[in-house]
Amino acid sequence: MIDTTSEQKLFNQALQSLQTGQFQITLEICNKLIDGNKGKVETLHILALAYRGLGNIIQAEKVIKRAIKKARKDPSILNSYGLILLDRGNSIQAAQILKKAIGLDSQSAAVHTNLAQALSRINKIEEAKQLYLKALRIDPSFSDAFVNLALLLHSNGKLTELALPLKQFLDDNGPTAASYFVEGYIALNNGSLADAESLFRQGQELEPGSRPILVNLGVVLTKQSKITDAIRLFEKALELFPNDVDIQLNLANALKYDEPTKARRYIEAVLLKKPQDSNSLDLLGFSFMLEGKLEHAIDAFDRALSQDSQYQRAIFHKACALFLAGRLREAWPFYLNWYGDSGLHGSPVGITLERANERDLLETQTLVWTDQGIGDEILQLSMVADLVQQKAPIHLSTSERIVPLVARSFPSINCLSYQELETKKTSTLGLRAQLPAGALGPIVRLNWDSFPARKAFLRADKKLTSALRKKYRKQSDDKPVIGLSWKSNNVEFGNQKSLPLELFKPFFHQNNFTFLDLQYGNVDKEIESLPKTIQRRLIQDTEIDPLKDLDLFAAQILATDLVITTSNSTAHLSGALGQETWVLVPRPGPGWLWYWFLDRQDSPWYPASTLFRQSQDGNWEPPIQEIARRLGSFFGS
Repeated sequence: MIDTTSEQKLFNQALQSLQTGQFQITLEICNKLIDGNKGKVETLHILALAYRGLGNIIQAEKVIKRAIKKARKDPSILNSYGLILLDRGNSIQAAQILKKAIGLDSQSAAVHTNLAQALSRINKIEEAKQLYLKALRIDPSFSDAFVNLALLLHSNGKLTELALPLKQFLDDNGPTAASYFVEGYIALNNGSLADAESLFRQGQELEPGSRPILVNLGVVLTKQSKITDAIRLFEKALELFPNDVDIQLNLANALKYDEPTKARRYIEAVLLKKPQDSNSLDLLGFSFMLEGKLEHAIDAFDRALSQDSQYQRAIFHKACALFLAGRLREAWPFYLNWYGDSGLHGSPVGITLERANERDLLETQTLVWTDQGIGDEILQLSMVADLVQQKAPIHLSTSERIVPLVARSFPSINCLSYQELETKKTSTLGLRAQLPAGALGPIVRLNWDSFPARKAFLRADKKLTSALRKKYRKQSDDKPVIGLSWKSNNVEFGNQKSLPLELFKPFFHQNNFTFLDLQYGNVDKEIESLPKTIQRRLIQDTEIDPLKDLDLFAAQILATDLVITTSNSTAHLSGALGQETWVLVPRPGPGWLWYWFLDRQDSPWYPASTLFRQSQDGNWEPPIQEIARRLGSFFGS
């Protein structure tokens, strides 16, 4: 037997170690107390929470049940039992237990918050929301209720409803870690990443160990490509919460591009606890795909889809893996999921026209429309060109900027902009069916042999091209003219595809060429930062704006002797025109796209293009040096 004084001392030590997260020490002390005193209810309660902290949920439940037998009406023990049941995924039973706890203590903000969490998991959203609000009325400073309310409203697309609770919370408490988290969370979901990072960091200063702040700050850093900082943060978070699956998955997500094998260790640790988690299985497949282990990747995506057949990200990733494996026939149906159940998502005429089949394309007046941005539209036009060659009775709708170029390239078909199409009735055009151009893939691109060997499928204005060539040759003293484009304006991952202009210096140091600025957007400051000697060899034609006149831009591209570009819309247009094009392709990561495939130096879409691949994120030097090396021999030949 342990004497009363020693027992109280040990109990205080156990409580202190539990509160500081030293769960193993708590467990050891509690076991001593139980051996000496046959397990007092308070000790059993603390022991159960220690097991929970160590991730041993089964043992935690066994111990908490022993405590309940001794104190059936202790609301704090029932509350802990509810949390353990939530950990086990038994939300219905957890809700029942937590309701009993509230019946015994109706003024506990913590129990109301935990019951709200249980109800939200069984999709009783409005009840959960009201419980969080009640918890805040009981204790206006109870940050867990405030934070979980924000997460609940966000997951149900109702984040705007947080405005009033946020104002009330700030009025009652002033700026706190919780308020900074919620404001940061709102900024994150509005796409204001820099603001979100600033707010999360302010919250972290007030509460360095806040799990929601650590996790979401790491997410923001990852989204801003601050990968090293994100990894460091998630690793710190794992030290505080070693069994947290969300932190493990976010760390894996940050690691997946640079260290897919290491990322997989964290993913597999999560899958041991949650073997049917579709998000983890999708991430597992993605890590395999980045290593080129495509069959393993496809298997993981299949496992994810067996759990959730409508999981859009896994569907798209499986399409990518199949494309990369050369299994184009199998890939297209998954890729076409983009167009929704109707197969017509994004149609400029809605779903009033039925979706065309292969026979319709050859026999019926059919509207074919491009989508997803200029680069993708041009790629899709390579498949439209097959239909034009077969004299299919199609009408084509594209972005307005592309219409003049398409009208010249495909004079036998009627081409309308999306805007023009809105003013005309489909019946007036005689249309009977429609199809997105992307859906031509399973009809005309079923394997590598189905890609035609044609050098070009778009045509620029010959007179304009000739006039511009003479103009640039005169400005270059009859030296070869190399067109340069180095940036992408893609909102989501343009940074990964863009290079600073100064990285092109190995080209500029070769004096037997002149360069032509093909970069769309305002890049005057970048050019002005170059040495004057280089600026004099870089032609800027201010009369041409690619963002306004794509037809004139096409003539400008063909007025050069070679185009060097990152993987932006210039790469697509130049390749489609049959111009000799050298494309700087980012390594597999945020800015990489499936249609550049893996490893190969050529593009089946654009036979005149050569691909120079980045092998390491942020390091463009090897492909730049390779291009610089090839320039002399290219023009020499």
